[in-house]
Amino acid sequence: MDATVGVLDASADAGARDCSGVGPLVLSDPKVISGTVAGGQTVTMQITLTDTDPNGYVSYPGAFLSSSTPGVTFAASEAGPPGAYIDGTMSKPITFYVKLSASISSGTDVQISARGYGSAGPATNCNGFVLSFSLTTS
Repeated sequence: MDATVGVLDASADAGARDCSGVGPLVLSDPKVISGTVAGGQTVTMQITLTDTDPNGYVSYPGAFLSSSTPGVTFAASEAGPPGAYIDGTMSKPITFYVKLSASISSGTDVQISARGYGSAGPATNCNGFVLSFSLTTS
């Protein structure tokens, strides 16, 4: 099942030190790897994390995941992409699990947002790239 994808900017009110490393991180290509997008199920998903700065380097990168849809939780299959860094236009996959409560009915659009982070942790209020996408339950 394909994910519907949108992109937005977050507000800028975190400290410059925390935000400086996440600016060039871009998340893309959300896809279901396995499982059924339905209430009571767990779906394995993957997104791609790319460092767009050819001279950049981000230590311990990952993605902070959230959902405004009630009954959706996340469990990381990997804390971040394989390896302890991402640099110079490198791309790496991040795999995670989306747990859908049995109370989520068929036809629900499950909204998911993902934001990249580095070793300073998830600076959730940086003016950085946010990948927003949805999955429709069957």
